[in-house]
Amino acid sequence: MVQSRLVRGGREVRSPAEVTPAEGGHMFGRVGLPEMIIILLIVVVIFGANRLPELGRGIGKGLRNFKDATREGIDDDKS
Repeated sequence: MVQSRLVRGGREVRSPAEVTPAEGGHMFGRVGLPEMIIILLIVVVIFGANRLPELGRGIGKGLRNFKDATREGIDDDKS
């Protein structure tokens, strides 16, 4: 089956599902080492170096509580 294409201004217009990542199909793409370093620097500037361990512990506890809660929900469904 041949699909008709909409053409605007001499360019073929495709749905977002048809656009490849190389053509800008993903909004953010992959986050590499340079991006992670920039994000870390921003976090250090905002929170300060002294509060980073406290912030990390808080995030870790929150993730652990979330995982435990989802695990409990799955266990409740099975029984």
